[in-house]
Amino acid sequence: MWVEIVLHPRSKKLMDIDNCIKPILDALQDAGVFDDDCQVQRVSITRGVPKKGGGCVVMLDRMEDHSASSDANLA
Repeated sequence: MWVEIVLHPRSKKLMDIDNCIKPILDALQDAGVFDDDCQVQRVSITRGVPKKGGGCVVMLDRMEDHSASSDANLA
């Protein structure tokens, strides 16, 4: 699964966006979006424009398992 996150901070003050990834993935898991966040193969996070109250937009996409073909290319 691929998770793309756009963060909309409450203000223009800079923040460590990497600290926001785990709580968002945990919330998605608690909501039943996936069974375990270890199913997430890729995460993309972007700082969006500030919005009153803050927030985030989360987009999900299923990724095909290309591990077998990738391993064959390495041999």
